[in-house]
Amino acid sequence: MKRFKNILVAFDGSPDSVQALEAAETLAKDQQSHLTVAYVHEATNETSVYPRRKQLRRMI
Repeated sequence: MKRFKNILVAFDGSPDSVQALEAAETLAKDQQSHLTVAYVHEATNETSVYPRRKQLRRMI
């Protein structure tokens, strides 16, 4: 199997992105790859990245 050096996964807190993050984490560990997580959110005055950033850190 070809080895991945870098893996990029987008994360927005949705159930699908949680599954993608888990799969990317497993693949990165298996391949001894660098995993980069791009947190994606809709920019509005009512949303903030900081509360979800804590959630993401707990998951990694």
